[in-house]
Amino acid sequence: MSVIKSVGNKNGGGRGKIKTTSHCAKAIDYIRQEKKAYKVAYLNCCDGTTYQLVSEFQNIRKAHEKDSGIICHHYTQSFPKDEKITPEQAHNFALEFAKKAWADYQVIIATHTDRDHLHTHFIVNNVSLVSGKKFPDNKKSLSKLQALNDQLCKKYNYSIVGLDYENKKYKGINAATRETAKRKNSWKVELAVALKAAIENPEIKNQKSFTEFLKSKNFQINYSGKNITAQKEGVKKCIRLNTLAKEAGELFEQDNIVKRFKIDHELIADEVKIKRTAVENRNQQNLVKQSQKAESEYFASHPPQYNSVRVPIILKQSKALSQSFSMAQNQQNKSRINSAGIISRIVIAILHLLLFSRNRKIFCSRYSFDRRKYKAYRIPSEEKRYTHIGNVCVQQLNSLPGENIKIRIYAHQLPLLCNKEFFYCAKVNYSTGTAEVTIKKHNIEKLALALGVRANYFSGVVEEKENSLKYKRIKKNGKPGFLVLDKTGLQKIKDSHIWNLTDIAVFEKADDKYNIAFNENIRSKILNVIYPYKTPEVIRQNKAKNLQLKETAKKQGVKLCYRVITEDELSEVLKSRDIEFAFFAKEDKFNIVYLPKDRERINSIVSSQSQQKQDVQGIKL
Repeated sequence: MSVIKSVGNKNGGGRGKIKTTSHCAKAIDYIRQEKKAYKVAYLNCCDGTTYQLVSEFQNIRKAHEKDSGIICHHYTQSFPKDEKITPEQAHNFALEFAKKAWADYQVIIATHTDRDHLHTHFIVNNVSLVSGKKFPDNKKSLSKLQALNDQLCKKYNYSIVGLDYENKKYKGINAATRETAKRKNSWKVELAVALKAAIENPEIKNQKSFTEFLKSKNFQINYSGKNITAQKEGVKKCIRLNTLAKEAGELFEQDNIVKRFKIDHELIADEVKIKRTAVENRNQQNLVKQSQKAESEYFASHPPQYNSVRVPIILKQSKALSQSFSMAQNQQNKSRINSAGIISRIVIAILHLLLFSRNRKIFCSRYSFDRRKYKAYRIPSEEKRYTHIGNVCVQQLNSLPGENIKIRIYAHQLPLLCNKEFFYCAKVNYSTGTAEVTIKKHNIEKLALALGVRANYFSGVVEEKENSLKYKRIKKNGKPGFLVLDKTGLQKIKDSHIWNLTDIAVFEKADDKYNIAFNENIRSKILNVIYPYKTPEVIRQNKAKNLQLKETAKKQGVKLCYRVITEDELSEVLKSRDIEFAFFAKEDKFNIVYLPKDRERINSIVSSQSQQKQDVQGIKL
């Protein structure tokens, strides 16, 4: 087994890349040493001094205007010490290899015998004599060189290490794997051997037995994500099955493994997503707790100030002002709008001066997280129509953990928030007399109670915003799919695992109907949840089962039995796997077909299910 390597170096930048003429000269001197070199050959260049060779290489590069960056490459071709090959044979082998690998390039070939194994050095000029193209030195090109080397080994009956230890001549194995495989220390080889043993073992039929078998061989298999990966215990690296197949053959491709061991890869991926979503939800809850803790700590040491005497007067003035805004807008009188805008600025300024008159410095203060102090503020906007009011600014609110939510209220309602223990920032619109209040999502109930409405008053606003964001994400991923459902169907979707795995937007329609939007690629999953017994695949399976039952009944000389049952009764019958039957949807019920021998079993299951329903109804009454 001979192995091709790109030789690393200290001065040239690693992986056999020579970048300077001085380093090129040193490399040529090294491989042509008399005490090391058995024989030296030259391909497309002269047998001269080192200076002449360097100059000749440089002339070719300059002729094609590519005398910069990487100028040469340094490779080695090594045989194991137990390979039955002579120095002359190794040199002729290397010369033939060079003529096929670098036919249009200048190459110096030197076979060394100074070590216990024969090896040959190649110094390759980076620019082709014919095309002027540079030779790519990367993993792909190195793999091609190794494949060419293996073809020559096969031609002259030299050894090639495959993915077992018995010399099976697989192609595409990289040099590192070959070397470790030769020393019987390659975990990739062990994995391929274990996978092959599992595939050939008739007792290993399903995913569970397959996983346990690999575990007994000290390999962990990971089904999460798009690709199935394997990892040996104690080894940090893992490998995809498709990547292993590129080196070991199509037998180890992921699709073949999935079919062989009946792996439900999609279901496993969904389970992983559910676990990941649960972790994200826990993290989100922790962030909310941190935000609530920050608020409680601040307000414990800085209780909000509230002027119980002046606030009612301010509320009355603000309400009148808000009404004048709406009247001005309806009449579309520009002069009144302008005057109202000036009045609103004055009233809002007076309002906040009265509310925070005890400490007027807080109007120009800034929040500092280093000092852990929150202060109220008022920053006039550059736009003439707006001003920002609150106990924190938007930047400070964004820096706190948790999701922000915006609620629009009347401007005259703002004083109601002054004595509440939660952070908020409001953007007041002078033209409309309204304010857009930004708070943390977990404070939505506190805002509702502060304004004197029920706790879930703004829940519809939050759901509408979340629904809008979901629909935007769905449209971003492609053309959305739509389904019209009733309340029962929608509840099935919300109770299923799909609701937490992907975005599903819900739009309420008339007559208690809902239009849901989703990514088109999950339509089959949604249909399986809503109509688990009416999908095309289930119908196809039952048609085949029905034909099978007809043939069995014909052979036995009996007639098939039929019965109409409900969906709950059908689910109970399906639990008995030893009963052979087919079923077909009939409006909201199902017609089942079965053999006479199973009549008593089915009758007992259906009657017990009906009895359970009656018992439940009796308890409810």
